[in-house]
This record gives sequence, C-alpha cells and structure tokens, in this order.
Amino acid sequence: MGMLPQRACANSGCYATRLQGSKYCLRHQNTTTERVRDPIHKLRKTARWAQCRRNVLSRDPMCQCNGECGAHTGLCLWLSTDVHHRIDAIEYTKQHDGDPASFFDEDNLQGLCRDCHSRITRGRQ
Repeated sequence: MGMLPQRACANSGCYATRLQGSKYCLRHQNTTTERVRDPIHKLRKTARWAQCRRNVLSRDPMCQCNGECGAHTGLCLWLSTDVHHRIDAIEYTKQHDGDPASFFDEDNLQGLCRDCHSRITRGRQ
C-alpha cells in the first residue's frame, strides 16, 4: 500500500501541509479548536441570526461607522454588508448573565461596510 499525498490545511487560504491525523497545519491547529469551543460561534449559524442580520441591514442600509474605524472622519458612504456587535458579543452575553439570547439583541448591533467592520474588529484583538 502506497503513501497518501500530503494535503493542504483546511483553513481558508492556507496551503501549508496538514499535520498527521489533523485537518489543519501547525499554525492553525489551535486557533480553529478555540473557535469551535466558543459557544457564540455556533449562534452565527442559526436561522434566528440570519433573520436578525436581515433586520439590522434593512434598518441600517448605510454604514453606521461614523469614523469609529479611524479610516475617515464623519460618515462612511458605503452600503452596510456586515452586522457588528457594538459591545463584543462574549462580553455582552456575560453582562446579561450568560443568556445566549443577548447575542441577538438588535440594540447592540449595527450595520457596517466590510472595510469598516474589518478595521474595527482588527482593532479589538
């Protein structure tokens, strides 16, 4: 029986070879398991989140950044494509006694364009 060819890491855009017995390379092995263990991550794959997202994007058709991302001063004139938690979802859930329903609280959500959303979330890390 011959050897199997090495395969690329399952993380999007990574072409490093997988570790034996894993779907990920050494660099992404730990980051992906943390994301799967995160209880908030599962909530983004629900029908309730899809409906909540549609509600926020229809409420905020234009990016609501208002200079928060630091890329511009004043209003951003792009359409909203992403939904952003004003207060980090994990922190907001902790403030509400761990209630997962607080993840869907539309008062804590705002519509942002992809660029502003990327800048703001990158700044949180």
